[in-house]
Amino acid sequence: MSWRACGPPIKLSGIRALRSLSFVAAIAACQPEPPAVAFVTDRFDIAPEFDGPLCAGNIPYMEARLSWLEEVLEVEPVGRVRYNWVSDAGEFCDGPLACAIGHTLYGPWSEFEHELVHVIATTSMGRASPFLEEGLAVALTSLSAAPGVPSEWLGRFPHDLETTARGDFYGGAGHFVRFLLDTRGMAPWKRLYAASDYDDSAATLRARFAEAYGESFAEIEAEYLDAAWDAYPPLSGCPAPDLLPWMPSGEFALECDDPAVMRTGPNVMVRPITLGLVTRTVGDFLVAGKRASPDWCPLRPVSIDGLFVGSLEAGLHTATVGAPLDEPKVVRAEFWLR
Repeated sequence: MSWRACGPPIKLSGIRALRSLSFVAAIAACQPEPPAVAFVTDRFDIAPEFDGPLCAGNIPYMEARLSWLEEVLEVEPVGRVRYNWVSDAGEFCDGPLACAIGHTLYGPWSEFEHELVHVIATTSMGRASPFLEEGLAVALTSLSAAPGVPSEWLGRFPHDLETTARGDFYGGAGHFVRFLLDTRGMAPWKRLYAASDYDDSAATLRARFAEAYGESFAEIEAEYLDAAWDAYPPLSGCPAPDLLPWMPSGEFALECDDPAVMRTGPNVMVRPITLGLVTRTVGDFLVAGKRASPDWCPLRPVSIDGLFVGSLEAGLHTATVGAPLDEPKVVRAEFWLR
């Protein structure tokens, strides 16, 4: 996401200036006062807009995620990160959802992973074209399953797009970046990112691709359109299963002191429950007596074809269940073959 400054708009052109502390300080001075820091961990200063403790899973997850991102991006530790945990980041960002400014990120828990990628990338390598910035954040944080025509999005800015097109921009950029990382590794990608500027045109980006990869963007795109998988598993791996076809049911506690539980807002805690399948299976995944619509995590890159109602692909299927913080409960989950 982009950022807002007070006074006349600042065009973020050739934004290597972001590396300047004075530039970051000038932007920060124009913002309203963020929440106060309530939790200090090894790597984070956490400033939530709500009171009360975090759940047992929050801090270990945040610390592990930061270390993993630094490792996969092959960068030096970025130092301390401040997380201003706000449900509406519109006061701080040029946009209502979330943003990252230097070592600080703003937004709800749902955007933490995505914005943390921006913190690490921009503080380590500067800013780049939105196609590269957002593509990297999507590729490192979610299932990449949105093949399309990458050249459609070169030189575009997501904030200028309609809602549907914006989603296609993020998904298409993320899927293409994941293909690049899988087929050509991290080193040329980092050269490309570091060479780019925020306002690069489509023509400039094509030239930068040729310099970084030693092959034209058109050649890479043609290979992508011919050979990319429909869906890639998250680079961080799939979760361990809680249920399996030969162990198809169980009871799961939602208590804030459980390491599997994380607080996600002022009065909400959640936990994942994951079903593991070794082959495509027809059945119902039920949580608290209701059919779940789980998130899918394939164990390897896959082509998706022949899906039909009631079928679940091989891999991990995670349903996230929640409860009010002051109302802990036990949830029963079960899988029924049809």
